[in-house]
Amino acid sequence: MRAENEMKHSHMVKNLASGEAFLITEAGLMIGRDEDCEITLKDPDVSRKHALLKIHDGKPVLNDNASTNGTLLNKWRIRGVEP
Repeated sequence: MRAENEMKHSHMVKNLASGEAFLITEAGLMIGRDEDCEITLKDPDVSRKHALLKIHDGKPVLNDNASTNGTLLNKWRIRGVEP
């Protein structure tokens, strides 16, 4: 029952190009070019460890990781942590 309850309140992100889906956790998902990132993007404008997507207070938040080109969320450059 607990697993079902957790899934009802879970947050996912999906790579539209590959169809791969990722569960967002409190530990977070690192996004970047580096092969060690949970979400790897093959784009020269993406830093090796570009941004962190995680759960904070039960909600997904995105944090730019001091990337060279910044992180956009809905076409807006984020500053710090954004819900």
